[in-house]
Amino acid sequence: MILVFGGAAQGKTHFAEQLRDSYRSEGLDLPIYDLRLILPDLSKLSRQDLDSRLDYLQAELQGQYICILEDMGCGLVPMDAQERLLREFNGALLQNLASRATQVYRVFVGLGLCLKNEGRD
Repeated sequence: MILVFGGAAQGKTHFAEQLRDSYRSEGLDLPIYDLRLILPDLSKLSRQDLDSRLDYLQAELQGQYICILEDMGCGLVPMDAQERLLREFNGALLQNLASRATQVYRVFVGLGLCLKNEGRD
């Protein structure tokens, strides 16, 4: 799995599409999964439920996909307790995905910074 994360409106999807296109030129077609769409309401998932869903996704696709997720940890801390819990859960999810991923990119102002690379030169 390749993880692409960053703040809102920072160019994550465009970066993931460029990454996918570079793999296509090498003969590997990686699907892109936006976890905001697959796991739309993170606040209703338990960490155990989330782990099982991620295990299933990873096994089903043999880890050959690009995963996009928004990082909620860079903005203002919400006053609402539920919003703070969601923000904490988002951070835990990002840590979980980063540990599973072979490559991790943080996208900021459209530029991708490689934080981890275990699978590609």
